[in-house]
Amino acid sequence: MSEGGVPIAANEVRNDQPRFNPVGLMFFGMTATVLLMMCFVWENLGNPWGPLPSALAAWVLFIIHIVLIRSRLSAMDPLVWIPVFMLLFYFGTPIAVDLMGFSEYGEAFGPVPKLTIGFVINLMSFAAFFFGVHLSGIADCSRPTTYFPEVTRSLIPAALAMGVVGYVMLLIGVAIAGPGILFGSYVDLRMAEASGKVTTSWYNVGTILVPATCMALLASYDKSKGWIPPFVMAAMAPVLLLLVATGDRGGLAAQIMALGWVFTQRLRRVSATVATVGFVLALILMPMLKEYRNYRDVQDSSQLSSYELIAATFYEMGSSGLIFAWTVDAVPRTRPYDYGASIALPVVYLVPWVGRAVPGLGEYALDHNQNYWISEFIDPASYAVKGASHGFTMTGVWYSNFGIAGVYIFGAGIGWAAGRLRNMGRENSIRILASGLSVVFMALVIRNSLGTPLRYVVWPFGMILICYLLTPRKVKRTEIVGNEMLPRSTI
Repeated sequence: MSEGGVPIAANEVRNDQPRFNPVGLMFFGMTATVLLMMCFVWENLGNPWGPLPSALAAWVLFIIHIVLIRSRLSAMDPLVWIPVFMLLFYFGTPIAVDLMGFSEYGEAFGPVPKLTIGFVINLMSFAAFFFGVHLSGIADCSRPTTYFPEVTRSLIPAALAMGVVGYVMLLIGVAIAGPGILFGSYVDLRMAEASGKVTTSWYNVGTILVPATCMALLASYDKSKGWIPPFVMAAMAPVLLLLVATGDRGGLAAQIMALGWVFTQRLRRVSATVATVGFVLALILMPMLKEYRNYRDVQDSSQLSSYELIAATFYEMGSSGLIFAWTVDAVPRTRPYDYGASIALPVVYLVPWVGRAVPGLGEYALDHNQNYWISEFIDPASYAVKGASHGFTMTGVWYSNFGIAGVYIFGAGIGWAAGRLRNMGRENSIRILASGLSVVFMALVIRNSLGTPLRYVVWPFGMILICYLLTPRKVKRTEIVGNEMLPRSTI
């Protein structure tokens, strides 16, 4: 392995700073700005193109992004997989319908209003995200960090304590909800929650704390702590099985992606072949997991070909793009912009039980919960009976608060934050943990309101950070692979 023709040993200190790519900055900045201007006059232009061109343009932007920074990426890099998640959730339906011949746009709820401009705003958000990423600078994360030249402290004691708490809450949560409800039909579980018969709060917190524990342990790994990888596998296996059993496909994918990122930054690289094969298998398995979640069998999906299963995954995940088109139709025509209320409320609700302590706050928060009001707007009959939630999108959060301009500004801002947090994967243990948890946040918030993704980050990181700051400072070089020569990871 070499950098500029000079061999780099595994134990050499690298003073690698994030680099700015002027081509990427100019290209994505100009693309996002042009699309922003087009969004304001889109209908006056006569809706120049449909959903498929927007989807294909998004894939072209993604390819350009990868080509520009490929030498600085690893196979599990958030700057690869977060955009892939965005492509699936925001542009999956046009690929499934127009290219793969799967279903129709309005199959579930009838014709979708604001369809074309909805996808163009998503495309503008996608370009703005890349602009923000390139504005943050791109550090070289193509191979694991060998050791830290700065002061670092182990996260292991705090992580183990948090892991014990997490497993206790998991067990209590299963006992309170009851295995028959928790692992039964997904619809029955949600209706039981809506009626107040059961609560999954304890269980949900456990599924947040245990994976964060494993990330913290991996972030503290060095060559003398060979017990950490098998311990992490043993600790995560039951949690992953529980996520499969309860049908939490988003949480499952987010945690695997985040753990893979931390693993590549502290232990060894994952090959691009392994990552790609895993991704394709995930696309095939998603419809099966959905059917198993809803009906506890895979009778229908098992009869589909791999091509049909992948098309079904694109279609279902891409329904978030359709939800956003409904959002553009609803706001501000039927309800005003939130002007930050639905962004601030999830932050307030990070404090447990605050909704019960402040009179009227619970009702106000429910009225501003995008998952619910958009579901009632799209399908009021189903919402009234089941309390159904069709999900929201990150772009929808920005749009419902500050309109098209808000999508541009916050899209670039979240891209900048994602880039900065990803670059922390080159630094010390606590920052690698922050980098890993940010991957969970981004993977979830792409198709969600802010509340749940924030809890996945703030609660475990806050617990670890407090313990970390109370730990005595020790100057330590954390060596992970000795003096071997590490091959550069490529994509």
